[in-house]
Amino acid sequence: MNTRPASAARTRPGWTAHRTGDVPVRLARRWSRLASAAAGLAAAGSIAGLLAEHRIYGRETTVLADAAAAQDAVNLALVAPLLVVLGVAAVRGSLPAYLTWLGCLAFTVYNYAIYAFSV
Repeated sequence: MNTRPASAARTRPGWTAHRTGDVPVRLARRWSRLASAAAGLAAAGSIAGLLAEHRIYGRETTVLADAAAAQDAVNLALVAPLLVVLGVAAVRGSLPAYLTWLGCLAFTVYNYAIYAFSV
C-alpha cells in the first residue's frame, strides 16, 4: 500500500513543482524567445506609432486614431514587458505565468490582426 500523499509524486530533475495532474507545465525556451522577439517588434511599432502619430494615423477618423494611440501606449507600457517577464517565469515552471503569457500573446495577435485587416 502506498502511504505517500498524492502531492509527493515524483518529478523529473529540472522541473519545478507547478503541476496539472501528473504532467509538469513548463514553457519551452524557444517559445519564450520568439515571444520576446514579438514583444520587441510590438514595442518598436508602438514607439513609432506614438512618435509619428499624425503620419501613421493621419488618414483615420479621430476616434480610430485615438484608439490606436491608446493601444500603442498599452502595448508599450504593459503588454510587451509582460510578454518578456511572464515568458521567463513560464520557462521556470510557473503555471500562472504560463497561462497569463498565453493571454498576453493572444491579446497581441488579436490586436495586430485588427490592424492588418482594418476591422
